[in-house]
Order: sequence, then structure tokens, then C-alpha cells
Amino acid sequence: MSFNSLLILSLLIILPFSFSELNGQCSGKNGICVYTSTCAKFSGTLYSGFCPNDPNDIKCCDNIKCTANGQSGKCMFTSQCSGTTYSNLCPGGNDFKCCVDNPPIDIPISSKSLKDLVTSLLLFEEGVNPKGICVPYIDSLGYPTIGYGQLCKSEKVTSLEQANAACSSYTANCSAKKAKEWLSKEIDQKINCIQNNDNTNAAYTNASNYRKAILISMAFQLGCGGIAGFKKTLSYMTNGDWANAATEMLDSLWARQTPNRANRHSYVIKNNGCGNFCKDYGWN
Repeated sequence: MSFNSLLILSLLIILPFSFSELNGQCSGKNGICVYTSTCAKFSGTLYSGFCPNDPNDIKCCDNIKCTANGQSGKCMFTSQCSGTTYSNLCPGGNDFKCCVDNPPIDIPISSKSLKDLVTSLLLFEEGVNPKGICVPYIDSLGYPTIGYGQLCKSEKVTSLEQANAACSSYTANCSAKKAKEWLSKEIDQKINCIQNNDNTNAAYTNASNYRKAILISMAFQLGCGGIAGFKKTLSYMTNGDWANAATEMLDSLWARQTPNRANRHSYVIKNNGCGNFCKDYGWN
């Protein structure tokens, strides 16, 4: 065998192992290995270092948005999609398609605004003091509270006397109408802080209104800094992996402290619907 033949044979043996497959899945990250120009064409986000040994103009491309049948979706490998896939809307081969979440079978698509959805959810989850909406109480985590879950002070208390003292400025101005105003203002603040954090905003932007309502509820309960700590959960949400996001969020101190609320929230994140508690949430 000639030297040239040996060289060609050697290259044929080496090359498949030197380059990761074009249009294949990124190594250690969701997304697809494509030419940078292709990623730009589809308005995706480029990530370096996840297509090892490929040429410089082939990189990992993710966060590729798509629209099918009037519904927003995301381009991903079909094995990762738990909804419906649509062809010819994404780069790559036949195994990389537009994935759109299936609408939940247990709740109709609501015409309610996001603000209305989260308000009715919080009216149920937060509840009120049975002694009166303007009577301070200690919430399940030990914080002084009044109205519809309005936090009076970000320090835990151990007695109703301490709760009354912490809520004194709220008590002086409290009414049923005022409690609704406090709730509305707090929701707006939580939406704003979620959108001002890169990690929480990426998950929030990728979510339906039902799932957005859950993120706002978690921020209402834990603060924006609290939900920002759910890094794996948020990463799954950003990538449209709602099943793993739902599982991951239950592996937390929050879920152990308020298991019923956490289980309801996890259900919505996974199913994009509200199961047998639709009436409680006012979503039916």
C-alpha cells in the first residue's frame, strides 16, 4: 500500500473522532452544534466550548424560538420534547424540531390576564386571618403578616404581640380595599424583580401565564432572591424541560416547609394546568 493510501486511511479513521457531529447535540448542554451563521439566522444564542474539536465557525446554538399554529415554542431534539413537534421550523436534521407544549387537558386556555391569574391564586394560597383581614398573624414561615399575605417585617416573630407591633403601621390604614391594593402592588414588585434578574427572567420569559403565575407566587412567598437560588429548576425552565423543573423544585427546604403549596405549584409547572384545584385557584 502506498504512503498516500496509508495517509488517507489514517485520516478516515481519525476524523470521525476528531470532530463532533454537525447538527448533533451539544456536549454537556442542551442545544445543537451548527455553523454560527445558521444560529444567527434563527436568532439563537451561541455558546462556546460545547462542540469540542469542531472548527471555530461551529458552535452550540440554543434558545431558538419558533412559532407553530400560532403557539410559541422552542427548537429542541425530539427526545427532549414533551409536547407536539413541528418540522421545517428549526436548523439541523429531522430530530431537531419546533416543540410546543400541549395545552393541558384539565383546564381551558384562560382569557384572564396574568395579573388576574396570580391574584386569584394568591387569594387562595395566602388566605386571610379568620379573625379578620386587618388582624395581624404569623404566617407558616414565622413572619408577621396582615391582609392577603402582606409581609409587615422581614424578621420572624414568636408571638402575636410581636406580630401586632410589627404590623402596627399597616393596621392603622387597613381595610378590605387597602389589602387588595397592597396585594396588587406586591405582585407588580415581584414581576419587576423577576424580570430584573437574568436567571429568573430567562425562565419567566419561556413560561406560559400559568407558569408565570407560579413563579410570581414563589417570589411572593420566598422573595426574588429566594427563587433565584433554585438554579437547576430555573435552568430546566429556560430549556423548556418542565417535567424536570417540577421534580427539582420539590427537592428543597421550601417544599418541605409548605408541601401542599409546593405540590400544587409543581403540578402547574409540569402540566401547565391546575388539576383538581382549578376551582381553588379561580382558574376555571
